[in-house]
Amino acid sequence: DYSDPSGNFMEGIYHLFSQFDNQLRRDKSMTGMTEKLKQGYWPFIPPTGYDNLNQGKTADQHQLVINEKGKLLKKAFEWKAKKDMSLVEIAKKLDAHGWKVPHKRLSHFFQNPFYCGYIVSKMVPGEMIEGKHVPLITKSTFLKVHENLSKFHSGYKIQVEADHLPLKQFIKCDCCGTSFTGYTVKKKNLHYYKCNKTACKKNRSQKVL
Repeated sequence: DYSDPSGNFMEGIYHLFSQFDNQLRRDKSMTGMTEKLKQGYWPFIPPTGYDNLNQGKTADQHQLVINEKGKLLKKAFEWKAKKDMSLVEIAKKLDAHGWKVPHKRLSHFFQNPFYCGYIVSKMVPGEMIEGKHVPLITKSTFLKVHENLSKFHSGYKIQVEADHLPLKQFIKCDCCGTSFTGYTVKKKNLHYYKCNKTACKKNRSQKVL
């Protein structure tokens, strides 16, 4: 009876019981997934390049197999490791083999240790666990790819906070809503805010803002 205070009180009690039950189920599920991860099983949807033949079963019953994209991705790893091809070149070769993938996406694949047989997850922070799945590439190939990729990240670093550009990430573009980043014109010692969206790329002087 919603017109009665005791009726509203009882409704609140029922909601609390439901919330408590949901939290218990969530904690049990999270604990179970964490345990499976530590045992080397992958309880989630497999990454690109793999299919799970036992989808819907518990993680220890999953059967991950390498699919056609996985075979192409293996070639991409080898092209980067052995020939040190650029990401754009690799993306073009993959496109010629029937898989159209953005070259920036390749960097994400190359950084995932899952493909050399190891598991990393936010649910087990700071740990790298040897997985039960079949690796796509060898560990040495994975490390060689990282060595080649690291050549393009030397000589600079990303500075998240800068005293001369305090509005970075706080101020947004009035056209597309993207958060502004910043840069410095060293010759003139002038600072600018910039929208990084390709179709927009608005610039605003630090002094003006």
